[in-house]
Amino acid sequence: MGDFNTVRDPSKRVNSVFNDSCAQSFNAFIHLNGLLEYTMHGNLFTYVSDNGIKKSNLERILVSPDFMDAWPEAALTALPRSLSDHHPINLATTSLDFGPSPFRFFNSWLSKPGIDDVVSNSLSSGPFWGRPNQILNLKLKHLKSELKTWLNNLKATETAKKIALDDQLESLDTIIDHRDYTDDELALWIDTKEKLITIEHSITKDLHQKSRAKWVSCSDENSRYFHRFINCRKARNIISGLDINGNWHIDPPSIRQVALTFFSNKLREPINDRPKIHCLGLKTLSPDDANLLISPFTLKEIIQAVWDCDSDKAPGPDGLILASSKDIGTT
Repeated sequence: MGDFNTVRDPSKRVNSVFNDSCAQSFNAFIHLNGLLEYTMHGNLFTYVSDNGIKKSNLERILVSPDFMDAWPEAALTALPRSLSDHHPINLATTSLDFGPSPFRFFNSWLSKPGIDDVVSNSLSSGPFWGRPNQILNLKLKHLKSELKTWLNNLKATETAKKIALDDQLESLDTIIDHRDYTDDELALWIDTKEKLITIEHSITKDLHQKSRAKWVSCSDENSRYFHRFINCRKARNIISGLDINGNWHIDPPSIRQVALTFFSNKLREPINDRPKIHCLGLKTLSPDDANLLISPFTLKEIIQAVWDCDSDKAPGPDGLILASSKDIGTT
């Protein structure tokens, strides 16, 4: 950590000469040593000359992958520089609490026993009152609650099962040091390994989906790679603060309020009397085509539209991906 007196690309230096060979050497040093860098917040440049013309991003903190694995949500912030020409930088490993984590459905759940009954029983329960969109929202909220309860119980069962299988495999491994397996012991050893592989494969599928590493084969069992990919995404996307009216805020209540105000203004309906367009001689649709545009969607069309999409694409705000939507639609 410190002032490296060089930058990694031209965008990090303004009104001064960019040394391409120096930047290439610095990037090669970072790559060869397997170092990673947190995204800096607070200021774009850490050095500003006394005349206010030359600007560069010279200060940085380079960490090992193990460090980022331990603190993926650490926040790197440039602090006020006062009379100095350099901004001091601060790396805080304490993560901000923005409330409960959002719900997200994982593809591996579709292969777990009992998922069909949970979805079917939840959606058929009730009664739910209100307009159709309100009823659908209430049903999805109830479904998420039921899925969380079912998943917590299933995880507890799988954890206990994995511990028992690990102990059984360890006891079988002690036998092979002294003698060959009997036929029953060999069959038990193979069956135990297959069950452990199934559990590990389910965990890897979740990590693969979290990492969003689309170019990696789904059969890749390198869990450590996916953990690294997930942690790098967290470090890159973390919101450690927000510039509000020229002041840097790091408290979640202020950030949430500014986000709410921003999107409320964006989504507000500003025009009460919309302009009307009067054009003569334009081509118009036939009555049949016009009625087709406003005709209600059929259930078959909706199901076909959902089933034609990639099952792992476009997770919505409700956390239900298209794979789960297909399952719910079928149910």
